[in-house]
Order: sequence, then C-alpha cells, then structure tokens
Amino acid sequence: MKKLFLAGIAALSMFSASTAHAGQRVVVGKPRVITVTRYYNFLPPVEFDKPYTGTLWIRTLANEQEIENVCKGSSKTACAATWTKPSGERLDECYIFMLPERQIRSVAFTLRHELGHCNGWPQDHSGKRQEALLTGVAALLLAPMCGAVVL
Repeated sequence: MKKLFLAGIAALSMFSASTAHAGQRVVVGKPRVITVTRYYNFLPPVEFDKPYTGTLWIRTLANEQEIENVCKGSSKTACAATWTKPSGERLDECYIFMLPERQIRSVAFTLRHELGHCNGWPQDHSGKRQEALLTGVAALLLAPMCGAVVL
C-alpha cells in the first residue's frame, strides 16, 4: 500500500510540475479540483466483526420495496435475520437479504455489517464503528492517509 501511495505522489508531482527558469515563475493552466465522494457505513464492534460459523443464506431481492417489506422497514439496502428456539437458544442459521450488487455502494461493507448481526450484534447498533468509503481519482492517494476503504 505504501508503494501505491508513493507512486501516486510521484505521478501527481509529474502532472503538477511547473517549469521555472532564472527566477521566472510559470503557472500552466488552472488548478484542478478532484472530487472525492465520501460515504459512511457502520461496522459492528470488533467482537461481532468476524466470519459467521453457522449456515449462512444470502438472498438478493429486486428492489428497495422488497427489502423494506422483508426487513420490516428497518432498511432499504439489506438486513439479517436469525431465529431462536422457544427455549431461547439461537439457531445456527442466518439469512441475509440484500439488494443486487449493482445497487449497493459497497457489497463488502454491507456484508460485514449484516454478518455482525448474524454474530449477535444487536439491532440498535450499539458499539458501532463508523468507517469512511471514498470514491474518485484522489481516493487512491487519500485512503492510506485517512484509513478509509476505496470503492
């Protein structure tokens, strides 16, 4: 990752270098604005952010309305469902319902979030960890500096 970061800095310095001769200052063109879009997702606390060891079912639903119906209004993107026996013992199965990949900003983040629920993270999202997602050209350079994930 460090090599990628250094290569990006080198590339940017080549593009932004101006020529200076004998005290002259030459400015070529206007400064460029690189747009970076940031999204946030909540990851589960570390104790729930791990692979699920039970039987996992993932079902893709067609649209937000179907997700809202299945998830009972708790989400328009995805939700997870587990069941318990009348004795209170959790069944070793989890169902994740989610939109198709093309309709989700980050499938990886969505799955980590929902797997946290499969692992017992409560629906109130207590202990959530906020993570930034970056998109755009500059994201490759900014991500290592701010600990974000590049889409």
